[in-house]
Amino acid sequence: MTRTSQALDSGKRLLLEHAPWALRYLNAVRGKGLDVRVLPDRITISDPRTQRHIWLNRANAVYVPDVVGSFEYYFSAVEPFEQTAVAGGGKVVDYASPRFHRVPGFDDFPVLFPSTAEPYQTCQQYLDFAQLREGHTVLDLGCYSGLTAIAFSKAVGPSGRVVSAEPDPGNHATSVQNLGMHRRVNGLDNVSLHAVAVAGNTGTLTFSSEGAMGSSAVSVVGGFRGRVVEIPCVTLEELARRAGVERVDFIKMDIEGSELEVVERSGAFLRAHRPRMIIEPHKVGGTLDAEAVMSALAGYGYRCEIIEQWGVSLPLVTAVPLPAKGL
Repeated sequence: MTRTSQALDSGKRLLLEHAPWALRYLNAVRGKGLDVRVLPDRITISDPRTQRHIWLNRANAVYVPDVVGSFEYYFSAVEPFEQTAVAGGGKVVDYASPRFHRVPGFDDFPVLFPSTAEPYQTCQQYLDFAQLREGHTVLDLGCYSGLTAIAFSKAVGPSGRVVSAEPDPGNHATSVQNLGMHRRVNGLDNVSLHAVAVAGNTGTLTFSSEGAMGSSAVSVVGGFRGRVVEIPCVTLEELARRAGVERVDFIKMDIEGSELEVVERSGAFLRAHRPRMIIEPHKVGGTLDAEAVMSALAGYGYRCEIIEQWGVSLPLVTAVPLPAKGL
């Protein structure tokens, strides 16, 4: 039996309790030329041709298909380190536990990530579309580690505002540390961070807390991927009210499957503020919600487009408000 076959058998045993993911896991590995191993303390995804390795926490096993399918994206998101202890040596990106990483393209300071990292190219893609200026106000919905909030903070300057929401407790704690470092290094204190989920209503939400980029409502991802907790949730309008902002110029929305619900129930808010928007759509119930999101936004007077997202298969939806009638 080959090493890859042994790894597949081990991985299959690990994921049997998560039946919906098992087939996707195996299909992702086949044909990629990667070696996946489940070890006592981590999962390793390796490219034996280049001796590059990505380590994941076993608790994040459901991310193996994504890492296999977008190996370059995850490996290049941070600077790897040389590891002589692994078989054959090579370069390692360690996402098996929270740690500080140097992020290519972001030279301010090492960034703490709770698990997998978001590359700075993603932030740059947001910035290229946003057209932010000094004094603008941004809503950063699903800020994960806070790197996007920091990028927006620098773009809008001291007179601007960034209102960030991150519901996962582990991710939120990471954002607190990174934003604290941002204040010390860059001297900007224009980000308010809220430990809430943005949803279609204000109240509480049953949430799968993974400490990873895909943390989401149990109704979207199920309850087996992380610790199930009850967290506060707010509408888009309520978040802006709590933050005390009177206008919104740009919204980045990466809320892991709740985007359609939020957009559909935020018509009055979006018509009033008319912000530019960039939204990451997701598959909910097996169907990508991009078309439904764009249809709802078109009804509010937006011109929408699907664009390719750097490094991953999920696209982005961009939305630009059309000129108001009569102007």
